[in-house]
Amino acid sequence: MEEALKGNDLLLDVDTRGARALKKAWPGGIFVFIVPPSIGELERRLRGRGSETEETIRRRFDNALREIREIVWYDYVIVNDELDAAIDRLRAVYLAETCRRERMMEQIKPFFDRSGGV
Repeated sequence: MEEALKGNDLLLDVDTRGARALKKAWPGGIFVFIVPPSIGELERRLRGRGSETEETIRRRFDNALREIREIVWYDYVIVNDELDAAIDRLRAVYLAETCRRERMMEQIKPFFDRSGGV
């Protein structure tokens, strides 16, 4: 699988348990946690679906709070207060990470291989 991904970027939407497993398998991966702007907004969004029982909402709310406490080991946190802004922040993280020196070494290696002038 690693060979199949070589040179490609992969974006996954996983829960914290899945993210931990991925971090163990790919320690060089970049992990971004997207969080609602407040606890009140989290609850409002869960209730806004209008298709779940009170018990289901409460269970999902408690689970979300447990997952949010996992933020401490993520590389980036994006507050999803406005969808377009959150997308822009995610795009900015992606663009910044693609420019990391470690990721660019293959491309800039020829600059270091040359001896002397032009």
